[in-house]
Amino acid sequence: MFGFFRQCVEVYCELAKIKPETLREVATPGMDDHQLKPEDFEQEGNLSKDAAKIIMKALCGARLVRFELLWPVCSSARQVTKWTRACDKRSHRLMCYIHRTEDHSLESFVGDDAQHCHPVLFSDAGFAGDLLTAKSTSGCYLAIVGPSTFAPITASCKKQTCVSHSSTESEIVAAEQGIRMEGLQALAFWELVTELLGTQPTQPAETQKVVPKSIETDPYSEQFDPGKYFAYTRKPRQTTVLIIAEDNEAVIKIVKKARSMALRHLPRTHRIDVQWLFEVCANPRVRMLYVNTKQQIADLMTKSLNNPQIWEHLLDIAQIRPGIMSAAGIAPALLATPPGLALPLSAAQCSTCNFDITIKGSLCPCEWN
Repeated sequence: MFGFFRQCVEVYCELAKIKPETLREVATPGMDDHQLKPEDFEQEGNLSKDAAKIIMKALCGARLVRFELLWPVCSSARQVTKWTRACDKRSHRLMCYIHRTEDHSLESFVGDDAQHCHPVLFSDAGFAGDLLTAKSTSGCYLAIVGPSTFAPITASCKKQTCVSHSSTESEIVAAEQGIRMEGLQALAFWELVTELLGTQPTQPAETQKVVPKSIETDPYSEQFDPGKYFAYTRKPRQTTVLIIAEDNEAVIKIVKKARSMALRHLPRTHRIDVQWLFEVCANPRVRMLYVNTKQQIADLMTKSLNNPQIWEHLLDIAQIRPGIMSAAGIAPALLATPPGLALPLSAAQCSTCNFDITIKGSLCPCEWN
């Protein structure tokens, strides 16, 4: 994708009528809206007629391998039909960041059998992140995680449909969206992968099988018994677990308690069924666990992070790293570090998934059972 992101910068420079050399070096792609002037949100932008060409091209690469670009790209994509000078400044900073990180890409390493890995969904929300509408943003990051495995699958960034009254409410909405749209599908898919590629012996069924006669399992027989047929063909017991990484302890307590009088309005405002979320999370194969805020990868998709140290830390956890340039200096030849356990990590970090194990309250995904 090195050449693709270089094309994104070239298209922007051509439409904005500037030279690539004028793009300054920035540490993060997002811009704090409080730095913008009030008139920037009212005056029409210079790129209003060509904004879609720039943003939609960058969105294609962000959805594939550059998940950290989802928030700045999606927030600009919502303004394509009402482009302002504030959007011009946001897109310029975004292209400055892409120009500096053209060789960044998504990495993954796999070193375990299928039955030892589980889908992990990082879910978070940026409370009232929109300066004009005060609406929150839902973000999620899905990966397959095991003792020696961390394989990113997908990520999403979506603006919530109405204003939330608290961070707990916005994160409940984000968790419901992530589980419904990404988590349960990944769980069903990984069940099939474990069944086909697993090396463990088949576990007994969740309920005792009834061994019927052959004519009772033949759909064309007059003595066909649907009850015995489906009981006999029941799938073996599944061991795959969907892990939801949540950094808000109030959300975890509400889900475990399975009731909240303060959230009775969600079906009318956000159009989500909280009871459905409680029922899904009550299943023993769906677990919501606490993860420290500093290890919440979904923060990349919910807000503008302007602290370079926090930004680089989250990028490293999300496996988004720069590559090594080839001798010709044209395209990345190798990964910056070999995937797997050979990653050059310090003693204060997990040697497998790069989580900082020195932070109080944090729990490495390798230890999640």
